Amino acid sequence: LAADLQQVPHATGVNNHMGSRYTESKEMMIELIDFLADSDLFFVDSYTTAGSRGMEVAMSRGLPVARRHIFLDNVQQSEEICQQIEKLVELSKLQDGAIGIAHPHAETLDALATCAPEILAQAEMVGAGELVR
Repeated sequence: LAADLQQVPHATGVNNHMGSRYTESKEMMIELIDFLADSDLFFVDSYTTAGSRGMEVAMSRGLPVARRHIFLDNVQQSEEICQQIEKLVELSKLQDGAIGIAHPHAETLDALATCAPEILAQAEMVGAGELVR
């Protein structure tokens, strides 16, 4: 991770893309969270498993943390992605912020170019660092 972070010197936080078994391990998450704290980085838990210990460990150790609320492109169809973006905006209104995660698939990029501007005009887009607590 340290070597990867050297490739992105301006990173302010990290999230897990895969690794549900890892995030379910309190001991492993303590190791990761302590590393991130020493590196002055926040953590966004992709919450790929309901058993994730990411939020719990980060909060107990005072690390700024947030979690993903909606995956935008689990179904790689532009129309479905647009519906997920709508859900994200509605959720953000209900709870004063929400985090969506997507991938650089062609369908995702198409949805972001076509339907997203109109939908996202209803909300303020901010970096994940603005939503950590």
